[in-house]
Amino acid sequence: MQRGGRLDAWSKAVSEIAFSIKNPGEVSTVITRQEGVFLIRYMALEPAVQRSFESVRGQLEKFERQRMREKLEREFEESIRAKYPVERPGG
Repeated sequence: MQRGGRLDAWSKAVSEIAFSIKNPGEVSTVITRQEGVFLIRYMALEPAVQRSFESVRGQLEKFERQRMREKLEREFEESIRAKYPVERPGG
């Protein structure tokens, strides 16, 4: 888990609560927030792992190809819809 969580509000809430707990084994109080009801236990602290670019290169390439494919598909679909609008009878 990273300090600050990911982009979504739920993981940000979990991260904020988790990083407020000081010692392994401690459990938070029950916390009710807009994102939900939380009870978090601090299990252990493991240092972050830094991976070399070469070790993640293939995965990054795969994610980027998928991102580009989805972008191109979306743009193609939008161009087709703009060029050939669908007309519904009686509408």
